[in-house]
Amino acid sequence: MIKRFNVQRGAGGLIIFIPEDEHMKKRGVYEKLKHLGEVWDDLTELDKKILADWFYGIGKVAENIKEMQKTS
Repeated sequence: MIKRFNVQRGAGGLIIFIPEDEHMKKRGVYEKLKHLGEVWDDLTELDKKILADWFYGIGKVAENIKEMQKTS
């Protein structure tokens, strides 16, 4: 299952799709990500770009790991 987080209240926000995971849920990761939406409007454009690139990079790494697991 995929959880969807829209971390900005207005248009043009960063939307993060995260696989639902019991371990992450127990550690409170989803709750912590919700707080990002509360401060999103206060971030500079550079902050937003860095976060967007970081989340995009994490997604790409996860995709590569899945592909490697399929071929192993």
